[in-house]
Amino acid sequence: MDHRPYIRKTEYADTAVLMIHGIMGTPRHFDGFLPLIPENWDVYNILLDGHGKTVRDFNATSMGKWKDQVQAYFRELSSRYEKIFVIAHSMGTLLSMEAAQLYPQKLMGMIFLAPPLKVFVRPVMAKYASKVVFGCIDTGKTREAAVAQANSVAPEKRVWRYLGHIPRLVELLQLSSRCRSLPVQVPCLVFLSGKDELVAVSSGKYLPGCETILLPQSGHFYYTPEEWQMIAEKTQKILQ
Repeated sequence: MDHRPYIRKTEYADTAVLMIHGIMGTPRHFDGFLPLIPENWDVYNILLDGHGKTVRDFNATSMGKWKDQVQAYFRELSSRYEKIFVIAHSMGTLLSMEAAQLYPQKLMGMIFLAPPLKVFVRPVMAKYASKVVFGCIDTGKTREAAVAQANSVAPEKRVWRYLGHIPRLVELLQLSSRCRSLPVQVPCLVFLSGKDELVAVSSGKYLPGCETILLPQSGHFYYTPEEWQMIAEKTQKILQ
C-alpha cells in the first residue's frame, strides 16, 4: 500500500484541512474523507516521521519529532489560511489537542476518531498484531484486514526489533495522560467505537465540551458501512 502523504494546494484557497494519523498509522486512513472536502479547499494529509518505512526507522523516531511536525503544520497553516479544520485518528487526536492550545486562532473545528484518552487493549488485538507481523492476515475478515491496511510500518519477522517500539508506546501513554486535562476550546466532533480494540469508550468523559457519537459496531480501524455513512454525514455538516 502507498503510505505517502497527500497534499493538495490551490492558489486561492482560504481554508485548509489537516489530517493526522495515529501511531504506526497511515494517511490512507483518511481516504474516505477526501470526497467530503470542498474542491476549493486545500488538504494536508500528512505522514508522521518514521512511518511508512521499516521497524528500525520507526524505532529511530520519537514523540518529540511528531509533536514538532504537527505544531509546524499548525503554525504554517495558521499563517496562510483564514480557516483550518482538523481530522485526526487515535494518537493524531492527542497531538492535535496539544497543538490547538498553541495555535487556536483560525481553528474552526476538529473531528476526532478514537481519541485514546483511556487506553484499553483487547486480547484480540494481540492476535491481529501477530498476524500482521508474520504476514498471515485473512483478507476475507474485514476487521483483521483493516488492521493490516492501517499499519504503515513494514512487518519485521525478527521480532526482537519490536522491542524498540516500547519507548514510543510509553510516550503515547504519557501523552494520553497529559491530554486528559487539556480543554478543547473549538467545536469538536468525537467518534468512539463500541468494539474498539485499543481505546476505551470512557475516553469520551475527558472531552466534556465535545459532541460525542458512539459507533456500537465499529472498531479502532474498521467502520461498518452504516456507521461510516453516519461519520460522513456528520463530517460534511462540520466542513461547511
